[in-house]
Amino acid sequence: MRTWTPKTELQEILHKTYKTKEEACIRLGVTQPTLRKLFVEEEHLTYGQLKTISKDSKVSLIKIIRLI
Repeated sequence: MRTWTPKTELQEILHKTYKTKEEACIRLGVTQPTLRKLFVEEEHLTYGQLKTISKDSKVSLIKIIRLI
């Protein structure tokens, strides 16, 4: 993910939490093309993916949901 520049607060959290795209794909259970789509269309993240991001980033689930 290091060649990618975050444009939203949620993208910033993802960028800081997952050091590589591969790690983000594994943790969120998606392929790289789907991961790219989720970066653009954050509202398509599932509740389970949001919970995973919250747990991994140590940011409250409520705050993450508000960022969408």
